[in-house]
Amino acid sequence: MSSFGNTGPQAGFTLLRSFGLVAGICGWGMVSSLRAQPHVRVYLERYAPLAIEEMQRYKIPASITLAQGMLESNYGRSRLATEANNHFGIKCPPGWTGRSMRHDDDRPQECFKAYDNAEGSYRDHSLFLTERPRYADLFSLRPDDYKGWAKGLSKAGYATNPKYAALLIELIERYGLDSLDRLGGERQRYKSANGVAYTLARPGDSWETLSDWAGMRPEKLRDRNEAPEGSTPEPGTPVYLKKKKKKAAEAVHALEYGETLYAVAQSYAVRLDVLLERNGLLPTDQPPAGTVVRLR
Repeated sequence: MSSFGNTGPQAGFTLLRSFGLVAGICGWGMVSSLRAQPHVRVYLERYAPLAIEEMQRYKIPASITLAQGMLESNYGRSRLATEANNHFGIKCPPGWTGRSMRHDDDRPQECFKAYDNAEGSYRDHSLFLTERPRYADLFSLRPDDYKGWAKGLSKAGYATNPKYAALLIELIERYGLDSLDRLGGERQRYKSANGVAYTLARPGDSWETLSDWAGMRPEKLRDRNEAPEGSTPEPGTPVYLKKKKKKAAEAVHALEYGETLYAVAQSYAVRLDVLLERNGLLPTDQPPAGTVVRLR
């Protein structure tokens, strides 16, 4: 059964928006406020969608997949990642005849798998965990139990570093990666910091499928989200189930680079038309980064 949960200031979807899952509509968000370094932000933007896709297909928490990729590949900057598209340090199995690369690890010049692209590496990571009995117990954990997954991976011998689980957990908590795990499992209802009920759009969602789940007409659902006819809800964005409010709990918001007024309205659960009127703006206006937008 669906349940409501309070997700804190600006709600968890601002983090998802910041990863670039919804760049076409929303732009930047929480990553910059977390003061992530550029190479971290780039990795999150590029690979969070892959982690979510793998979670929905193989039931591995996206937070775990992404944290492993960040740690194992040094945010995509390691030699294995740049030359072999290997983001997870997966070695060649006995008798491997496919593409490979030699690299010093526990022993000199060990054989590591090489991939045509990062997508292949992310998929092989999922298969690596699902097809090996030593990781089978992990799939009985709750979908949001990233600590259990991190400790289980370490216990099963994924890495030799005794601090591996602690390193994964620290990454997940530093960047709020557990918010990504909300896009897996049973669809949930949440409440924004402004008290408005919403769910998170997933890959493949449409206003029609979401309206069936929400029990309302697609036109009504689109209206509550101020979305034009013919649009599609972007994965990771909030889909409001109740009417947004005329003012936010916060007083102001400073626009970040590439952030749209629509993104602000969705982030704070306020009506876009009211936001425009309050700030003397037109729907076609796009104020520059740094502009202070009045929310109430």
